[in-house]
Formats: sequence, C-alpha cells, structure tokens
Amino acid sequence: MLCHSAWRFAAVSVLILILGGSMRAETLVIGTLDASRNGEANLATGIAGRDMRASLEANADALGFDDVEWIPMPRLADLSGIDLLFLHNAFSASEPMIGSLSIEEDSALMDFVASGGSALLLADGFFIPSASSLVEAFEVTIRGPLAAEDFWTVSDPRAHPITGGPFGDVAVVHTAWAGWITDLGPYAKPVANLDATGFPSIAAIEADAIAQGSGRVAVTTDANPFGSTSVNPSFYFSEHEVLFLNMIHWLLSTPAGGTPFLRGDANGDGRVDIGDMIWILQYQFAEGPAPSCVKTADVDDSGGLDIGDPISGLNYLFANGEPPMPPFEVCGADPSSDGLACESYAKCP
Repeated sequence: MLCHSAWRFAAVSVLILILGGSMRAETLVIGTLDASRNGEANLATGIAGRDMRASLEANADALGFDDVEWIPMPRLADLSGIDLLFLHNAFSASEPMIGSLSIEEDSALMDFVASGGSALLLADGFFIPSASSLVEAFEVTIRGPLAAEDFWTVSDPRAHPITGGPFGDVAVVHTAWAGWITDLGPYAKPVANLDATGFPSIAAIEADAIAQGSGRVAVTTDANPFGSTSVNPSFYFSEHEVLFLNMIHWLLSTPAGGTPFLRGDANGDGRVDIGDMIWILQYQFAEGPAPSCVKTADVDDSGGLDIGDPISGLNYLFANGEPPMPPFEVCGADPSSDGLACESYAKCP
C-alpha cells in the first residue's frame, strides 16, 4: 500500500502525464513611459529600475504570475491589455523630469483606473511640476522638496496592506529630497507621513473609490526608496524591497468579498470531486479552459494557482487530508484579498 506522500506524488504525476502539455504561463503586463520620456531612468530598461525588475522576476510566484512583460510607451494613450501602469517622473538630477503629462494623458490615466486598472505612481517631489502631473487626475496635491534626507513613518504598519502585507511590515522608509501631499483629494487615503512635515508621503486609492469597479492606485512622493542602490547610494531599494513587493501585491489583488462560490469546484457543477482536480490540472498544464470563477481553483487559498491546489484537493478526496479552505460546503465570498477573478459562479445564489 502506498504511503500518504507516495500516493500523492504518484496520483499527481499520473494526471500530469495523462494531460500532457507544459505549465500555463500567467504574464504580468506593466505599462510605463519609455526612454524618450524617462531617459536612462526609464523603468523598463534603465539602470535605476534594475533592482525592481529583478525583484519582480525573483518573486513572481509569490505575487501570482510566471512572467513579466514591460510595455514602454512614448505617451499614455491606448492602455488596453496592461495590468499595471507604473510611472515615475525622475530618479536623479542627471535624468530630469519627464515633462508633465498632457491633458490627454491625464484622461487616459484616469480612464484606465476607472475601468479597473491599477497604477503605481512615484511622484518625486524633487520635480514638482511633473510630480503634480502624475496625480492631478486624482485631485491630489504635492509640494516640496525637503532639501535633506529624511524618513517616512508609519504609526501602525498593519493598518494597510502596503505597509503590513505578505512580504513583511514596514514602519520606517528612508527618503531624500522628498515631497509631501498637502491635499489627498476625494479618493486617496494616507498610509505614511514625512517626518519633517507631518504630511502624507504615501497614499492609497482603494478599489471602487473612484467608481464601481475602479482599480487601485498607490502614490509616493519620492522615487529614491525604489531606485537601485548599486547605481546611486541615495537610492534605497535594498532597504525597501518589502515595501515595493507589498505595493505590487496590493495593487494586483482583488478586494476580499465579491461573488459567492464554493472553493474547489473548478468545473462549476456544485460539488468537489476528481473532475475538479482534473479541470485544475488541465487549466494549469494543458491550456484547458479557465473556471468561470478562477478562485474555485485556489484550493489552498494561497492567493495564486500552482500544483499545490490539485495536490490539496486530491489529499482531501482520497487521503483524509484537510478540506479546501472557506468558502467550502456553504457558498460564500472569498475572505481574503488576492489577484484571482470570480466573474461568475452559477451554483451559488
């Protein structure tokens, strides 16, 4: 008789061999301004963003994707197909401001977020005109800069997922020549404050804040915490990778709640059985159809899809393993935030 672990390995191996194919890739598509706007400081290929790009690649699995595609653009216009819009206005005096976004670009940015897109805006207060242009669409006002190194402080890191997310807690952020937010506008909420002024320095716009179905936005008033430390000692990414990864995770996650479903019922027939595990494996490994509610395939509620989900389901079905995480047996909304969609699930009212 096969022991528990041997049976689990054998069952999954057989199913993968039957299904064939290779792992289904999920690509994170990031839109940003190209070298014609950001020079060597552009995020897609420039040296200042090198550590951020490497961090995204190294932590792809934990963030819920397998690959990153950067879409550099000379201007903001057609943003279809982009998952995350990542903009900054400068990284150093040798790479001056992008030039303020035009009225048309502001409209494209607002339309992108209003229709469900997410944006990370490093509105560096060293260059106020261009920093202001990144946030004007959201009626946020930035002033500065503070002519010195300083810190952003967080009174309660666990009060927001940006500072108290899955990658760790952030209580202090090292900055230099930072700006600050004097008006949060109708949508943004403060996350961290600049010590010298007491004004907000990180702000967040939550999902649905602008309109029903609108996406999330994170705003910072200094780009230095995210620049590659090896390029410039005034760039502090080596100190603040946790903050960056928490931001990306929060921006890509869907809010808790939403459409009720039964976890594990990937084929949508109202029960959890071997057919669901086969469906999950086909989706992941053999380019099979996606569940109408992708959350159903996240059997272990890790926030992403991987081989652990069908393993957990098979353990439950055939080896007295733990049942799928809630909601299970009784319809309910997802109690945790993640980046998985649930467009519909017919078996729950």
